[in-house]
Amino acid sequence: MLIVFITTLYIYKSQVFQSFFCGCLDPISIQTLDRPIRQVTESIRLNKVMLEKNSPIIEKFLTAKGF
Repeated sequence: MLIVFITTLYIYKSQVFQSFFCGCLDPISIQTLDRPIRQVTESIRLNKVMLEKNSPIIEKFLTAKGF
């Protein structure tokens, strides 16, 4: 259940990050920062995918440690 919450949080953070930077920058800054913004959001999405893929192993480990 914790893993589901964390992956949902990753999606939310990706959306917030992208909305913040695209909403508060002028058009020239958006053009300049377009690639770094896309890289960060892609990194967040990849973390989500990796966490979902490995969630059974992570849950097993956390359960064994008493979490």
